[in-house]
Formats: sequence, structure tokens, C-alpha cells
Amino acid sequence: MNIYFGEIHTHTGLSDGHGEPADAIAVGKAHLDFCALADHAQWPDMPVFDEENRKHANNWREAVTDERERWPEVQQLVRDNYEPGKFVPFLGYEWTSQQWGDHNVYYLKDDEPIRYAASLEELYASLDAVDAMVIPHHPAYPVGHRGFDWKGFDSVKAPLVEIFSGHGSSETDVGPSPFLCNNMGPDCTAGTVRRGLDLGNVFGFIGSSDCHVAFPGSYGSGLAAVYAEELTRESLWDAFQNRRTYAITGDRIGLDFKLNGSAMGSILQSDAKKPRQIAVEVDGWDCLDKVEIIKNGKVVKRWNDFDFASIENAKRFKAGVQWGYDARSSEGKWDFSVIVQGGSIIGHQPCFRPPGFHQITSAEPQQLKISSNTINIQKAGLDIEGTPDTTVTIQNEGKNVLSGTIGELLDESKCVHPFGPYAGAFYLPRAVAEPHFHVNLEWEDMASGELRDYYYIRVFQKNGQMAWSSPIWTA
Repeated sequence: MNIYFGEIHTHTGLSDGHGEPADAIAVGKAHLDFCALADHAQWPDMPVFDEENRKHANNWREAVTDERERWPEVQQLVRDNYEPGKFVPFLGYEWTSQQWGDHNVYYLKDDEPIRYAASLEELYASLDAVDAMVIPHHPAYPVGHRGFDWKGFDSVKAPLVEIFSGHGSSETDVGPSPFLCNNMGPDCTAGTVRRGLDLGNVFGFIGSSDCHVAFPGSYGSGLAAVYAEELTRESLWDAFQNRRTYAITGDRIGLDFKLNGSAMGSILQSDAKKPRQIAVEVDGWDCLDKVEIIKNGKVVKRWNDFDFASIENAKRFKAGVQWGYDARSSEGKWDFSVIVQGGSIIGHQPCFRPPGFHQITSAEPQQLKISSNTINIQKAGLDIEGTPDTTVTIQNEGKNVLSGTIGELLDESKCVHPFGPYAGAFYLPRAVAEPHFHVNLEWEDMASGELRDYYYIRVFQKNGQMAWSSPIWTA
């Protein structure tokens, strides 16, 4: 199985966002394996809270006009940009509800219509015999205020749930990343993902940004990781349906979780008298802070102190480059290379944010070429095979502007302002050695006595980035 990274919840100017659908697809194609637009299509019970939004509400209750009128254009974009093995777009839209919560509808095929509905039950029914899935978005908002009432959940129609987005984490109301920046309310226990699992529901996890500026995959706002045989629409769809997914906040953390040899998303029979064998592999992009096993809503095992591990014989390192830091309001154009000498680049991760267009234009064992139009700080991560003497150099306009060995970068970060004060900077953050970001962990556990137990893994990095595996259920 391969891991693919994508983001399937982005808005454009077709509903309440900004930007064109074609631009959003182009951004996704530049740095993701798969993506989908999910503009609002309908809000059947949109409240009227003042006179200013009355006309707006009357429109959205029936259908969002631009999304409905330009739906054929969205279908064509999905059709035209599908490149098996390179990039997979999906057709989707958001169905919004004050009472039943917000749900994103996705199709396997690219010729499906928008299906309008007055209730969640009606929406589910409209998708009978259709290759579609309905993913609850930010379920932890208060029930009745666009949070999710789990009494209406259908795990067949909804194999996945959004555990993290730009709104924050819906895992639990006492966990990290609370809902603090939106007028929709706080995160409440009743709608959380943990409550949904405790009620016996079966679903996997993804992250999504809910970006409203036509920029799928905005770093730090949520991504979906998928274990699939190949990068095709059918293979990814099979992974969605079987919950071979996990959620990440931004860093493309590698996460593998097995129980008695079965992968995340599995439902398996186990002998209650025999220990359950749990295996976890994590490959992060920063020093790991802690890795936890959650069982039936409680932390039952925690590993930490990864930074105490010896790095004396390390041969693999995670490094990176950041650029931006420009005080001027105009968009800057950056075209530069990151060159590695005395080692090899064996992997990389783009960490891009809006606005602008950014891409790694070439990736070779000794060089990454990066092109970026930005007024914000952007970054890229490098997975390097080498030694402490391996050198990382930033080359701009044919000149070396900043350099450091891995040994130096393990101890300190480096920065240069090559264009003068406040006119932009390059930054080499501290590097991390493999024993601090890559671990294989094992643990044994016994049945709890419940009819069904669920387990999932939660990963924290020192830089605040996180990952959540989809659960495994045992009976």
C-alpha cells in the first residue's frame, strides 16, 4: 500500500469564498495527490438573524445560485484534470444545516448532479444506489447550531468523519485545538468524534481545511492521508469506503497502526482471553513529543521522551527551508534551489499556505527547485539521507545565499536577508535526526469486557503538528 495526501474540502467564489474553481484545482494539482471542491450548494434551514441576510437566506435555502449554475463547469474541471498516477480530483459539494450539521457529499463519478434535500434523512435517501459518501464537517459544534446529532448517523453513507479542520479539532471538547475563532460557538461534548465512537458508530478519520480562498491543502488546516494500492479514483474510493485513512494537521506524518496484524479501519474478531498485539510506526517531520493509544475514549498507553534517544549513528535527517518574511504588501516572486551535498534527498513535503501559487518544480536527489508567489511565509521539508557533514545550501539567482551542515543545523537555525532589511528572508530551521522522528512501537492489551472495543492512535510533534489514525474495532 502507498500513502497519498490530499484535501477534499475547499471553497471558492461559487458560494461564500473567493477565487475561481479552476484556480483551486490548479493549486491542488501543484502540491497534492488528490483534492475536491466542496462549495456550499444548499442550506435548507438557514436562519434569518437580521434583515441584511434575509435575501441571502432565501436563496441558500433552495439552492446556492452560482454553485447550481456553474455545476457543469465543476464537473468538467474534475473530468479534465484527472490524471491517474499523478492527480485525482473528486466531484463534491457541501450541504449545510443548522439542525443536522454540515455534510460534504462526494461522488465516485464525475457526471453526478447536485442533490438537494430538506433534511439529512432526505439527503441520505437521495443517494441510495449512488456511489457517494457524506462526510460530517466540524461535528463538535453545538447540536442545533451546525453541530452533529449522532442519532442521525449512517455509517454506510458516511464511512469517514472530519476530525480536524481549520475550525479546530472535533475529537473531543477537552483536547488540543479547541473551537475558539468562529461565531458558530464552542466545541461541545455531544457532537464530538469521541462521543460518536462511544455510541458504537463505525467511521474513519480525515482532516480537511475548509479553506475559503480557493487553496486546497492550506498548511496547518488539515489534510487526509490515504492508504491505497495506486493513485486512481477507484483505488482511493476503495480506501475511503474501508476507512484506510488518517488525519493530519499539516506535516505529512507517516502513521501505520495495526492490531493483531489488521490495519486501521478494520473490524475484527479477537479472542478475549488472548493479548491483543498493537504495532505503531510513526515517521514525523519534527521531533516527536508523544504517541498515545486511545481505547474506548481513554488514553491507555503513552510514549514520550523521544528527544532523549541517541542520534550518534543517525544516517537520516529531516531538514527544511522557509522563505518570505517580507514586510512589503506586494506579492513577491521566489525562484530558488535547495542543494544537498554529501547526501541525498529521499523525500520532501510541501507546506504551502494561501495566497499565491507555489510548487516544487523539480525534485532530484541533490536538488529541489521551488517557485513561489507569496506575501506569507512558506516552507518545504526535506528528508535527507546523509551524515552530520552533509551540507544544505539555498541558491538564489545562481548564488549561494545560505548554507549549513546537518551537524550545524542539529544545533542551531540559520537565516539570511539577501534583499535588505524587511525585504524578505530565507531560513533554515533546525534539523532533526531519525531517532527523534521515526519510531516503531509495540504494546499488548486485553479485552475490556465490553461488547466492542475501539482503539486509535494520536501523535503529537514538538512543533504542534498532529496525526490521528482511523480506529480499529474488536469484538
